Amino acid sequence: MTQQSPFVAVRETHIGVVFLVGDRVYKLKKSVSLGFLDFGTRARRHAACLREVE
Repeated sequence: MTQQSPFVAVRETHIGVVFLVGDRVYKLKKSVSLGFLDFGTRARRHAACLREVE
């Protein structure tokens, strides 16, 4: 019996990278400051992530 590998894909935007792995999704925010948003520091990226999962 062979085991199937999970579906894996990567999607990139101007503000982040999303990894689709099987039935899970992992999202990373890029260190960017674009005027209308500022993810320039680790603290700002962390705060934005916390707001997303509320």
